[in-house]
Amino acid sequence: MSSSSENIDVVSGEQQVARLITEIIPKVSSKVDCVFQSHQTLETFLDSIINLKKQYIKVRLVTEITRDNLPYYREINKHIDIRHLDSVKGSFVVCDGREYLGYIFGKQSERVEMLHITMQSMVYGQQLFFSRIN
Repeated sequence: MSSSSENIDVVSGEQQVARLITEIIPKVSSKVDCVFQSHQTLETFLDSIINLKKQYIKVRLVTEITRDNLPYYREINKHIDIRHLDSVKGSFVVCDGREYLGYIFGKQSERVEMLHITMQSMVYGQQLFFSRIN
């Protein structure tokens, strides 16, 4: 990871991705906006996100809710504001409108790498997805 203020970095490996998440998520000061295509992908972020909500940080999640995952999301909804969207593809988080963390998926939808973007024009483009969500 570089130290410049506007970068696009690719992080590989579970330990490096976990370290990146634990470095960035706790530093959030006002809001976290998330899109997760599955609750398995959300699991990596879940503890950090719930801790933010306990600190009165605004946390919004967009995902596809089905009969199969409804019990899981009912429990999560106690901690996070959740919105349903059909056929969600991709998993990413926008932190304070300044940083983007997004999974790069392999052929069998396994998480392979993570993008960490601080380039404001790219982060702003992703943040627009949430502009209509209250």
